[in-house]
Amino acid sequence: MKRNPSALGPTPVPRGRTLGVGLMVALGWTGPIGESSALPPDPSVSAAAAPALPCTGTTGTQPMVLCVDGSASATVVDGSAEQPFASIGDALVAAGAGTVIQVAAGEYAERIELAGVNDLQLVGGFSSGDFSQRDPEAFETVIRGDAENAVVAVIGSTAIVVDGFRLSGGGGQFDGYRAEGGGVSTAASNTRDSSSSLRS
Repeated sequence: MKRNPSALGPTPVPRGRTLGVGLMVALGWTGPIGESSALPPDPSVSAAAAPALPCTGTTGTQPMVLCVDGSASATVVDGSAEQPFASIGDALVAAGAGTVIQVAAGEYAERIELAGVNDLQLVGGFSSGDFSQRDPEAFETVIRGDAENAVVAVIGSTAIVVDGFRLSGGGGQFDGYRAEGGGVSTAASNTRDSSSSLRS
């Protein structure tokens, strides 16, 4: 496995490739990532590491557990199970250090940028309207990018976990030979993508 700990650029994830369940994207990876040459599973980050938690909302205990459900129609939202945020971006605005954001099944057409964020978990795979159980395979949660940038960009952040999503519609960067970083792009960050399927 090739690693370059001093790499400052984005972590390359070639367009059209897939990272399967149980794989991580680690800072400094400089080799190809795909079905035939993937990083090994990281036993410290798995679906078991991100169980369903009670949604505290913004008014609950710290650290917060915020819930997101794109199909919810609450007029007043606080990130609780009864009044979830409608977008991941809205939950990120309310999040602080140590926050867990639980996202219900569905498709979220938004680019996620985590800049200067520490100790945050973004967890998909919940049933719409029910955050008491988590099953990323049964409750597919899709983040669709803008086809021009990485779907999830992590910049200058530490202890970030992205788990249980299918990422689609990433554009990445073109270096003259290939496009890369379409699913997840990291720069000067410590990030793990433990069970997301990355598709451009």
